[in-house]
Amino acid sequence: MEKRKIVYLDGNPVHKKDKAIERDEEITDLLIAQGWDVLRIPYNPPLTDKGLQAIMATIKQFLNVDEEETE
Repeated sequence: MEKRKIVYLDGNPVHKKDKAIERDEEITDLLIAQGWDVLRIPYNPPLTDKGLQAIMATIKQFLNVDEEETE
C-alpha cells in the first residue's frame, strides 16, 4: 500500500520562531505516526517564479509525478 503524502509550505517569517518550530515538529510526528509521508518546504516570501518552480519540482519528486503527466 502506498503511503499517504502531505506537503507543508512553511514561510520562514512564521515557521522560524521557537513555538512554531515545536508545533510543526509535533504535527509532523503525529502525521508520521498515522502513516503519512510528510514533506516540509521552508521558503522566504514573497515567492519568485524561480522559487515557485523549485518548490513545484520538489513536490513533483516527492509525489513521484512525471513531468510529462503535468504538461
